[in-house]
Amino acid sequence: MKSRHKFCPGVDSLEHRLALSTALASVAQPSNHQAQFDNPTLPGSTGAEVALSAINSSTEKVSLSGTARGVYTSHQSNPDTGTTVQGTAKGRILPLGQTSIVGSFLVPGLLRAGKVEGSMTLKSQRGSVTLNITAPSSISAASSSHYFTYQIVSGTGQFRNAQGSGTVDLTLTPSTSHSGSAHSQHGNGKFVLMFASH
Repeated sequence: MKSRHKFCPGVDSLEHRLALSTALASVAQPSNHQAQFDNPTLPGSTGAEVALSAINSSTEKVSLSGTARGVYTSHQSNPDTGTTVQGTAKGRILPLGQTSIVGSFLVPGLLRAGKVEGSMTLKSQRGSVTLNITAPSSISAASSSHYFTYQIVSGTGQFRNAQGSGTVDLTLTPSTSHSGSAHSQHGNGKFVLMFASH
């Protein structure tokens, strides 16, 4: 009797071909990393977003102008260390609009020669700017007029990238009431601020 041979498909051969075709497909399909490299635009970004980012990172020159009025207090703990003046004010300061102001400065005493230095923060609904202010050391704490130069050092809101400098004139009107002792003096009154750009 003749022996019968059963036909068995070459499974091993088919498996090798399937693996080879899968490998070729993966080579032909670029990876996400390669696609990002070929396309310099980041995924999910648009031209408008890129332009907005560039604008936000740029600086903006801001020139302050306007007048504000408020009240102040002054304190001198020792004639040798100087007099500190603190105040709050409100007014229309361009380009902020209606603005509230908080600030202080120190007039050096006998033992602290140097410039009169201080800071102010101007706030409005559009944002805020913070200024460093300086004046010549020749001014006196008893003087009613002070001439400062200012430098914008930081900002928020629409003025977060603000830069600029200018002048601010401060006129003090002391009240008639004062308090203190031989070693400490306190005063208060009203003042006017006038801002101008260079």
